[in-house]
Amino acid sequence: MTCSSNEDSILNIKHHATLTHKYVSVDVDFNGRSDRPEWATARYHAYYSPQCAWELELQWVVATGSILAELVSTWYRKARPCGFQFLPVPVDPFALPTAPDSDPLRGPIFLPLNIACMSNGGKGIFHGYDQDIKAQKLKHFQQSIIKRYGFMPFSVMAKPSGYPPSPNPSSSGSSPSQNEEQYVHCSGGMFVLIEDSQTTSPTMKEAPFVYGHKKKSASQLRKDYIARQTSRTNQHDDQHWNKIGFLWSWNYMLSKKWRTSHTGDEHFQDKMLADFREFCSNKDDRLKEYWHDYKLDNPV
Repeated sequence: MTCSSNEDSILNIKHHATLTHKYVSVDVDFNGRSDRPEWATARYHAYYSPQCAWELELQWVVATGSILAELVSTWYRKARPCGFQFLPVPVDPFALPTAPDSDPLRGPIFLPLNIACMSNGGKGIFHGYDQDIKAQKLKHFQQSIIKRYGFMPFSVMAKPSGYPPSPNPSSSGSSPSQNEEQYVHCSGGMFVLIEDSQTTSPTMKEAPFVYGHKKKSASQLRKDYIARQTSRTNQHDDQHWNKIGFLWSWNYMLSKKWRTSHTGDEHFQDKMLADFREFCSNKDDRLKEYWHDYKLDNPV
């Protein structure tokens, strides 16, 4: 656990948590089976939109495992008649193998986007715009791709007072700047993250020194992870454009107990990944054709 000496940053984090999430105490032992007090807290998204996923995070310190599992199963049974999918997901779907609390044998898959096939006369994509505008347009194009494949934002991102909430991805337990481009598939079995296309990312503000090095942000750690993967396969192309793409991750918590006809099976997930990989690599000119159609609806 680390503490920051910057009081303003602490206040901002608390304000953001209040703005985008709500908390409620949960009676874990609603059937009165336990002979001791048991309690938990539920952290849930403050806003709901049919275009986004909705997250409920259960946090507990004093609770019996079997009683807690019965509570979650009860929620699951009550959600189905209302037309909702109630599925378990990891707290951090894109945890890197190098993280101390992560599985070292499990990590997200980087899928590069073949930008070169969309160049016009040797000019790069969105040629003539400054870096910020180019990054925004590229992100919008990537969002249109994953929306086509059935991915939706993690949650609704709240705006400042006076503005209505809008569907914008967010993730629990992290600041919006680090995880605002995370998406979950409508089946609940796959996740996609659009990493910032900028070549560099600042380190965390007011981060403590760890063994003489300043602590890196989650975004920078993911960039380093992508850089290591791309360096093994691309040695001659433009290194910046090789790092444009998506991080793909599985919902490893989706066991047989939670699978239905709506979630699909592992074979379906493998087919989705294979097709998405071929599309991003421009196999059979599918990406190039989609780029031409995209420009008709979104002049660049």
